[in-house]
Amino acid sequence: MNSSGAEKQERGNMDSDKITIVTGFFDCNRGEHATQARTVDDYLRYFEFWAGLQNELVVFTYADLVPKVEAIREKYGRIEQTKVVSVESIWDVEPTILRAMEEVERRGEYKRWRMYSEDISNEARYSYVMLMKYWCVKEAVARGFAAEGSIAWLDFGWNHGGVYYTNSEEFTFEWRYPFERAIHMFTRKDINEELGFIKLQNMRDSIMGTFVVATDMVDELYEYMCEAMRFLLSLDCFDDDQMLLRIVYRLHGERCRLHNSDWYTPISQFGNNALSARNAVEESSSATHEKDGAKRKIQRLLAVLRSGTFREYIRWRLFKCIRVEDYCLKEYDQRLNELLQRYDN
Repeated sequence: MNSSGAEKQERGNMDSDKITIVTGFFDCNRGEHATQARTVDDYLRYFEFWAGLQNELVVFTYADLVPKVEAIREKYGRIEQTKVVSVESIWDVEPTILRAMEEVERRGEYKRWRMYSEDISNEARYSYVMLMKYWCVKEAVARGFAAEGSIAWLDFGWNHGGVYYTNSEEFTFEWRYPFERAIHMFTRKDINEELGFIKLQNMRDSIMGTFVVATDMVDELYEYMCEAMRFLLSLDCFDDDQMLLRIVYRLHGERCRLHNSDWYTPISQFGNNALSARNAVEESSSATHEKDGAKRKIQRLLAVLRSGTFREYIRWRLFKCIRVEDYCLKEYDQRLNELLQRYDN
């Protein structure tokens, strides 16, 4: 293609308001998680809330779920706009990355360093699945399911069945918007508010998991996300895609557009602003997103108490400053462990 033809195609992609939606579901045993459990049936119910959208929809999942996904889209008369891709093993897409993540989890120090040690993002398979969102988007284009305009990722459980948007009957429209040719990210907070390594530890949300990307930039985005994960792994860390997107923005900001937004709201900010919704996402957000309240404060305290740094500091103060004998240090450790066990129960 000559240069003028390439420019014309790029302008066509930039001007198009067509949006292909990609989503996916892969079971990482979240239904068994102690504090953030959601079953497969929960996710299917969440998906059904928004599955009436008229957009072309590409769903990646495992074979057993394919007929259930197709039945939900058929219910809304949308099967012709639906492609469901059966993935034999999502764990084989990036096995080297997955093994490195599992080794970090197995060692345990990183999990104890994080503010919320029991958060699901500390589990290697969950955060790996979050990385695979970007593989799914790349594959949708590679398989010819999206050739123009933009791709938007919506989580399979997006809106959690009505925590923000309240009327599923309104989700019968086609989401269209003329997004600029770029990687579009949506953030709740100024990403410069905190240093990156502090955010990695305190786990406060900023850039969210919904994203929009031009169809001809999906390979680039996937490479950026893998690059970000490898960077974290080089420090014996990993995280879900919120932190990865922050790294991508820092390293490749000229390819990105960052929009102030909130959970679930990009579809109304950049499209249909007539959807029935609650006054604020905070009114209905789950504890997964709102890490405050009594339980979260206790978890925060426990994370600090478990910290090796905290323990060593106390031991140093006891031994160096007040000359406590060794048996007293052992008694301190025993009592602290009893306290932790009490609040864990």
